[in-house]
Amino acid sequence: MIGVDIINLARISDDFERLGERILSDKEKTQLLTYQTKTSKISYIGGRFAAKEAYVKASGDKLVDFQTVEVINDQDGRPHIYVKNEEIGEVSIAHDGYAIAIVSLFKENK
Repeated sequence: MIGVDIINLARISDDFERLGERILSDKEKTQLLTYQTKTSKISYIGGRFAAKEAYVKASGDKLVDFQTVEVINDQDGRPHIYVKNEEIGEVSIAHDGYAIAIVSLFKENK
């Protein structure tokens, strides 16, 4: 299954820290610390939000706690998507004024 989501980063720019607290896992919050500028932090959080929304669309799991869905970059900067520490699919994130994410699940994950 495939899911896609897009978010206007301007919509979250005033409240990005609160959104990050609500949706990011501890690992993602640690990764966020490596980003230095407000713009890069907004892009990171917006991208994660879009990826998690895309996961919901791909999986059909509308009750998922966003903190249990993790989008973690590998050492080369490529994002990978995990649920309960298991890699469950592929994710691509792009951002430039908007953040867009596409999630393709390896198998059905409900």
